[in-house]
Amino acid sequence: MKVLVVGATGQVGSEVVRQLSQRGTTVSALVRASSAYHHVRDLPGVELAFGDLLRPETLGEALDGVDAVIATANGIAPRRRRDFGHVETVGYPALIAAAERAGVDRFVYLSTVPMGDADAHLPASQHKRTVEDALAASTLSATVMRFGPFTDVWLALPGSSIPLAGMAPTMLDRPFRFLRVYRWMTGRTIERWGRMTVIGSPDRRLATITVHDVAAFLVAALEHDAARDATYEIGGPEALSWREIAALYEDLLGREVRITKLPPGPFRMLGWLLRPIAPAPANVLALNHVGALADMSMTGELLAAEFGVGPLQRPDTFLKERYAAMA
Repeated sequence: MKVLVVGATGQVGSEVVRQLSQRGTTVSALVRASSAYHHVRDLPGVELAFGDLLRPETLGEALDGVDAVIATANGIAPRRRRDFGHVETVGYPALIAAAERAGVDRFVYLSTVPMGDADAHLPASQHKRTVEDALAASTLSATVMRFGPFTDVWLALPGSSIPLAGMAPTMLDRPFRFLRVYRWMTGRTIERWGRMTVIGSPDRRLATITVHDVAAFLVAALEHDAARDATYEIGGPEALSWREIAALYEDLLGREVRITKLPPGPFRMLGWLLRPIAPAPANVLALNHVGALADMSMTGELLAAEFGVGPLQRPDTFLKERYAAMA
């Protein structure tokens, strides 16, 4: 089987490439010529396919001889302001059409869990559902995997660099000015001052899932017959509150970690004000607002058993491994 990985240089995509390479699968990694692709280029069984989702004319050659596609690319943190949403609304329709013409057998798509009633008002979610609808209307045998919050990202956002240790690349390091400023403000407040910043209630529970486990699900879906033309919603191994996550940091660092609570309302208002002039930052603000209120406590252990993935990594062992990587 030859698998084209779309989004191959990103946080999830590069882990998908790595796991496929370890399995001895022939991998074609879709990369832009201007991308930093050194971390996937030299992996065994990996070849580079130079192309761009936003340049549909480059996709046909990239799909030549491909049996399956794993698509992880997204436009949440675009390099250019005008590109926000175009990956999903322009790039994916072109990719799906090109995959149909190329006779691709399987298409596995990385999506996000619905955010309840707010889903219809959240641009990033709307973009994901647009791709899901396009796949449903296509002739492809598609698997849509909607994941909950990523441990590698969500445990860093309250003010820690520990979840990012040893990771290359990470979504939080993208050349997206809004994220860069946010990370400059909150990047290491837990390690430096024992301060964790939480939007909404610190008692809200969420079942985060590591990027490694997300990639394992995507790879396993290729050979799971029941996953054809199916949609899954997947969380991590356990649902923890922010207070419990703060306690994990306390045990790890040997110091008290205090929680600073921020109300979600201002994020919604600021996002609404910025939407006409800065849609990408507005979307991130809206994600913070909705993410502070939505139910993200569903776990994924049963699905992990079904797909032969796991055991899923718990947040405490994840943090210990990342902390050790900093030594």
